[in-house]
Amino acid sequence: MVDLALLGENKQDTLSNIANRQDVSINYLEQTFSMLKKAGLIYSIKGAQGGYKLSQKPSDITIKKVLKVLEGDLSIIEQNPDKEMTSLEKCIKHEVWDKIDEKVNILLSSITIKDLVNENIAKLTE
Repeated sequence: MVDLALLGENKQDTLSNIANRQDVSINYLEQTFSMLKKAGLIYSIKGAQGGYKLSQKPSDITIKKVLKVLEGDLSIIEQNPDKEMTSLEKCIKHEVWDKIDEKVNILLSSITIKDLVNENIAKLTE
């Protein structure tokens, strides 16, 4: 997502180019981009000049949105609603795990693809 955002809003690129730049397998990108496309975060353009492009402005795409698509539930502990919890377990869940989850979600909601692009550009210019 950051790689696409670095290209600029009016440009798209192929999976093979992205895979080469990011040193990841094309199979991995195909699976990842399939999920991102299904979620509406990217779209594909057919043809010789085709490729993939962000479907929203980088400033509108939070890391939480991306991770939720790729990873699912963002809780730091596995939730099992069928499991009976003791009062101590309920207390720990409420006072520790739920609070950590809340803080993680707040943080992930505050970071956008645009922020990561700006950070990347700043590091390249140092």
